[in-house]
Amino acid sequence: MKVTELIRNCKLVCAIFSDEFAVWRGDDNGNGRININELVYIGCNPARDSLYLYKFSSSTNPVISLSDIGALTTGWWWYNGSISYTRLMPQCSDLQFRPDTAPPRTKFVSISFNLTEDGVVKEYEINTALRAWAGNLLDKTSSFIVGDDD
Repeated sequence: MKVTELIRNCKLVCAIFSDEFAVWRGDDNGNGRININELVYIGCNPARDSLYLYKFSSSTNPVISLSDIGALTTGWWWYNGSISYTRLMPQCSDLQFRPDTAPPRTKFVSISFNLTEDGVVKEYEINTALRAWAGNLLDKTSSFIVGDDD
C-alpha cells in the first residue's frame, strides 16, 4: 500500500533505471523545484528479490535538476547528503518496473513480482496511475516550474 500511495500521490516520476526509479514525492517547501529531501527512489537489489524505498536527507536540501538525477549506483547524490533505505518486500523474486512511457512523461507505473506461497510461485502486480502529474509544468533541464495549470 505504501508504494501504491507514494506513486499515486507523487508529483512526477523523474527517472527510471534498470533496478530503480526516482519520484518527486511532493513539493514540501513550495518552491516549485525538486529538492533532494523531496526525492524518493523505489528499487530492488541486483538479485531482484527485495523491494526497497530509498530516502535522502540533507541539511541544505539543495535543488536537483532532472538532468542530474542518476542511478543510485552512480553515487550522484553523495555530495548532496545521505541516503537511508527501508526494505519493503524481502521475500519476492523477479521484480520488474514498467512505466507507460519514459519519464518525465510517465503517468502509470507497474511493478511486477513473484511470491512463493505454500511451495507455489504466484505472480503479482502493483499498478498505479499518478493522480496529479506535474510533468507538463517542468522544464526538463532546470526542474523549475515553467507554467501554471490554474
